[in-house]
Amino acid sequence: MRLEAVVPVVLIDWTGAACEGLNVDLFFPGIGENQKAKVAIAVCSTCPIRQKCLDYALGFSARDLPGIWGATTERHRDRLRRTRLLNKQA
Repeated sequence: MRLEAVVPVVLIDWTGAACEGLNVDLFFPGIGENQKAKVAIAVCSTCPIRQKCLDYALGFSARDLPGIWGATTERHRDRLRRTRLLNKQA
């Protein structure tokens, strides 16, 4: 399965990403698939374009862009968004 079939991927140069060539399903763990999520996060943690991936993901709500992006889960990205919002308001 190609990533474009799962989520709306805009034109970003994903060349050299640690996930390149891996099964996309790894990065979309289901409920209770914590080990799968840990493996995906470990892959992302070694990625040279991790920050670009995370910045991309933060542009979407968790509902609109599920899965592991930039070594973060939907819940983690929600916390990052809230923290950034609070910092802007301060």
